[in-house]
Amino acid sequence: MGIFAAAFLVVGPTLLSAGLWKLCRHLHKRLRCTVRAEGEIVAFVPGRWKKPVERGVRHIYYTRWYPVYEYEAEGRLLRQQSKVPLLSLQEPEKGPASLRYDPRRPERFYIPGEFTKMDWIVTAMLLYVGGGFTAFLVYGVMGYLAAA
Repeated sequence: MGIFAAAFLVVGPTLLSAGLWKLCRHLHKRLRCTVRAEGEIVAFVPGRWKKPVERGVRHIYYTRWYPVYEYEAEGRLLRQQSKVPLLSLQEPEKGPASLRYDPRRPERFYIPGEFTKMDWIVTAMLLYVGGGFTAFLVYGVMGYLAAA
């Protein structure tokens, strides 16, 4: 029983914290980055991670490509690399992009649509499962204290 309780003690708050962190990070960027700007994707930086996909006899490797955005903010031309990668076989096409930046810190930017439906589902599942584990843990501790 001790291992089971320890698992709930670790897993519940960890999942709940991860979900809250992911949600707060997204909302913080979205609420702070209010100024619209038209930018351009000027380059793609390949990530170190490659995902093999078996195609017949040989493997094809998908690469994470991190776009580099260039935009004008507060009279300065800024060039920033995104932390959100694109997964592709070859380097994606460069071109115009619409973004938002923080007027107090123009280096902080947000791409509308970068937090996808799948990100929302993962965040909701982390919050739901972590909250359930934590509630079960609190309920169990309260029952244990009431019985003692």
